[in-house]
This record gives sequence, structure tokens and C-alpha cells, in this order.
Amino acid sequence: MTEFWSFEDSTYDAIRNYVTTDWNYAPDETIYILDNMLLSKLAKVAREHPSAFIEMADYFVEEQAVFLIPDIIFEESAKSKHTDSERYASWYLDFFKRMSQACKVIRIDFHTTYQIMIDGVTNIETGFSKFKLIAKETVRMNPDLSEQVNAATSVDEIKEAFYSVSKDCGERVVHLLACALLLNGAQSVTVLSDEEAGVFIVRQMYARNERLLQLLYMQDKYVFLSSYLLYSFDRLLYNVLIKRKQEDVLDFLNTVRDSRDQTRYVRIIFGDESDRSQLDNSQFTDMIFDDKAKITF
Repeated sequence: MTEFWSFEDSTYDAIRNYVTTDWNYAPDETIYILDNMLLSKLAKVAREHPSAFIEMADYFVEEQAVFLIPDIIFEESAKSKHTDSERYASWYLDFFKRMSQACKVIRIDFHTTYQIMIDGVTNIETGFSKFKLIAKETVRMNPDLSEQVNAATSVDEIKEAFYSVSKDCGERVVHLLACALLLNGAQSVTVLSDEEAGVFIVRQMYARNERLLQLLYMQDKYVFLSSYLLYSFDRLLYNVLIKRKQEDVLDFLNTVRDSRDQTRYVRIIFGDESDRSQLDNSQFTDMIFDDKAKITF
């Protein structure tokens, strides 16, 4: 990742006023964390199909949503150090402008993730130790990163370890933020992502990590999975459309789901059975009206 990245860079001039750093949330609000893939998808809908995006934004209003976006996602969203403010605005301004009208959009830096996790802890050393232990467990599947975190003596060194490998860096930070929020007392946290390996599978691994569950005061994997939710773009669309069941569902899907979405393998549940299948827009529409199956990811 870029060593001297800053949200104060001119790249983000057009969207800065639509984002806050006040991470406080109310118990009745629904917490969403965006990864770069879903940020790009939602921004594309807002940019190219504003009326469809308004319907999606209305869903978040009903959910009393708050959107949390880690710094690393903003950094990844710029795509390269050569992205200028005009180009970035052309990609993302519509999304941030409209979404900020629907709900609070919060930028979270790495130190804020730490502050969320230790909120209410009176002993700084105890708080840092807890943060370090949880950070280590979230990268347990990568021995090199785990060792780096274990050797860290400050929040900055833990951040350096997380950022030292660019692959799945954003996903690692998203997972850590989700854990921080759950430890802070959030009833649930929903990560918006289409990432199979770095998010879906890792979340399943966390659910089997007894040490991590213990650190988060989770009774078992079922409590964890019911608290740490994961919505793909298709699962989000399912939630938006299941309340509609109107004749224009297929038109809506044809507008927002492109050919890549229709060739993605979707996780579906039928009663007690589950499956992975590609789902074209007609099949998606039938699922909405038949109400016999549900998209889980």
C-alpha cells in the first residue's frame, strides 16, 4: 500500500464533505462495512442508473443504516497513485452524494479501529494486548503476518504488518474492524463484499477459531455467524427486491446486474439444502416471486 497515503489528498476533494469520522452509532442502527469491490459496484449503479440507486438507498434508510469505510478501501478505490480528483469524482461522487443523504457515511482509520475495540477499557496496556491478540487471530492463517503482529509493540506496527502484504489487505482490515465493533457491543455487523476467498471463506474460518470466539466473548460459531453477517451484491439485491415483488423486478435486475454478475456463482438455500449456482436475471426474478429459495451470498 502507499506509504504516505492521506484522505486529505486532493484526489478526494469532491467527496470529503460527504464523509464523517464520527463513528458513534445508536443501538437501533444497522452497521454496514464496505469493501472495495462493493463500493465500486454501488458507485457504478449510482453513476449509471441513479433511479435504481435511489431504490437501493431507500432500503438503507429503512434499515437505519450507517456505512463504515476503512481508509484502506478509500486508498484501494483510487486504483492508482495517478488518479486525479476529477477522475475520482467521476467514479464516486454520485454514490457519496446520494448515500450521505440516506445515511451516515463514516471513514475509519486504523487507529480508530483500535479505539473502537478498546472503548471503555481503563488500562491502556490491557486494551492494546486485547487488540493485538485479536489482530493476531484474524491473520492466523498467514504465519508470516501472524508473527509480525505478535512482535508488534504499537498500533502502528500492527498496521504495518497488516499492510505489508497488498493481497487481501483491505479484507484483513475489514475483518478486524468487524471484530472491533462486535467487541464494542454492536448487536450485528454486516460486511458488503463479493469476495469469496478473502471474506466468505475467512469468515467461516473465524467461526471455527475457538480462541477468536473466546476473545470476542462469543458462545459458539452460531452466535458469531448470526452477529457477523455477510452480504454479497446479489444478497443485497435480494433483500431490496423481496419486499417489492412487482412486475418490474426483471427490468430492475437487467439494469443493475451485468453479465459478470450473472456468471458469478451464487450461494442459495432451499429449505435445509444449499447449493452454488450461476443465476441469470430471469432465474433471479423467479426466485423473488416463488419465495422457495433464498440467496445467502
